[in-house]
Amino acid sequence: MDQATRGLMVVFNRCNDAGRQKEFERWCKRAHLKAKGSVPGLLAVSAYVVRPSSPTPGRATHVALYEFSSRDPKAAHATLRAATKEGASKTPDYVEEVKRGFYRRQVTLHPPGLKTNGITGTKGILLAMLQTKGPQADRVFEGWYVSTHLHDEARHGVWHSVIRFLNVDPRDEGKSLSILETNWDDVEEARNYKNERYLASFRYPPGIRETSYHVIVGVYQRVL
Repeated sequence: MDQATRGLMVVFNRCNDAGRQKEFERWCKRAHLKAKGSVPGLLAVSAYVVRPSSPTPGRATHVALYEFSSRDPKAAHATLRAATKEGASKTPDYVEEVKRGFYRRQVTLHPPGLKTNGITGTKGILLAMLQTKGPQADRVFEGWYVSTHLHDEARHGVWHSVIRFLNVDPRDEGKSLSILETNWDDVEEARNYKNERYLASFRYPPGIRETSYHVIVGVYQRVL
């Protein structure tokens, strides 16, 4: 992810017509490529396919990440829509948007000793969207999540970047979004490698598990 990214839009899509899956995949690539370079504040667009082991909302099969330099990703997206509106074709009826969210970057972590200028291209991500269960639970969760859990994820070395975002809309389910990036060729192998070596020793501190729940969690392979 671009080091200058401050705002993020996340879009989950699916094809609702099994016979038009190839058309859907071509449309996704065209739509994302068209957005690139259309406005100055749009830093990058990347797209990922859901790996079979990952449940997603509404059976979404693709997720796109739009990175903005602005900390107001909603306003940045409005500018993007205005810039690409002219000449834009109607979204095909076989493309179904399942979920969309807007986030501000909070923190980025790397494995100890990693030189960030030596990071190669991201090939896959683990995406975890969480919701806390009220103000008191939120305070307890926040006291543990970044300082302990995400630092622990970063130190294993499988993920070259661990990036935490916060939802700009407090009414939207999915307050916290963490994106863990890897340059392994197979993101499922990366996740499994980490789990096999470290998951057995992982323990939630007392009372932490009850503070939140996953809205979405899964691994995704990059296609664009």
